[in-house]
Amino acid sequence: MLKVYDILFNSKLYDRVASLIIVLYAVCLIFLSLPEFIDSSIKEGLLFAFGVFFTVEYLLKIIVSFKCKQSLLWTRSFFGIIDFIAILSFCLSFFFHYNFLFLRLLRIIKVLPVNKDNAVSASLGTIILVIDRKRYDLAASFILLSILLVIASCAIYCFEYPAQPEKFSSILHSFWWAIITMTTVGYGDVYPVTHGGKLVASLFAVIGFGFVALPAAIISTGYIKMRSSHTCEKCGHKNRG
Repeated sequence: MLKVYDILFNSKLYDRVASLIIVLYAVCLIFLSLPEFIDSSIKEGLLFAFGVFFTVEYLLKIIVSFKCKQSLLWTRSFFGIIDFIAILSFCLSFFFHYNFLFLRLLRIIKVLPVNKDNAVSASLGTIILVIDRKRYDLAASFILLSILLVIASCAIYCFEYPAQPEKFSSILHSFWWAIITMTTVGYGDVYPVTHGGKLVASLFAVIGFGFVALPAAIISTGYIKMRSSHTCEKCGHKNRG
C-alpha cells in the first residue's frame, strides 16, 4: 500500500502520465463536440472510459490514504476539490440530461506547473497567493456587486414591466439585463424603452463600470506589491518598489 501511495502522490512519472491523460481528455472533449460526433457511440465510449479512470484514481487515493493512515487533507485542497467536482459531474450525467462536460474540463487546471521549479510556476504561485491573501477583499467586492445587481434588477423591473412585460416579466428575469449592463457588455437583446428605465440603465452602467473592475484592481495591486517586495535572486537585494 505504501508503494501505491508513493506512486499516486509522490511519483513525478505518474504526475506526467496523469497530466498527459488530462490533456488527451481535453483534446478529445473539444474534437468530440464536432457535429459528426454529437450522437456517436465513440464519443460516449471515450468519455465514459476517461470518467471511469479519473473516478477510480480518486477513490484509490482515498482508500490508499486511509489504509496507510495518511491525512485526507488533500481532498480539501484546491486540486482535490477540482477532482471532486469533475467526478461529481461525471456521476450526475447518469441521472440528469444536462451536459456537465464543462465541469469535467476543469481538471485541465491540474496541468498548470504550480509545483514545478521554474519562472512560470513562480508567477502562478504568486497569483494564487495574492488571491488567497486578498480573499476577504474580493469577497467584500463580490457582495457589494451582488447587492447592486439586486437593486438594479428591482429598479429596472419597476419601470420596464408595464412597458415590456414579455422581456422584464419578473425581477429574476431582469437579472440578465442587470448583469450585461453593469459589466458593460450590452448585448442589446434586452434594453429599456421608458425614460425611467433609461435613467436607471445610465446610472447603473456608470456605477457598474467601477465596481466590476474592483476585483481586478484588488488582484493587480496585490500582485504588483508582492512582486516588488521579492528578493532579487542574483544580488540578494530585497526590492521594495
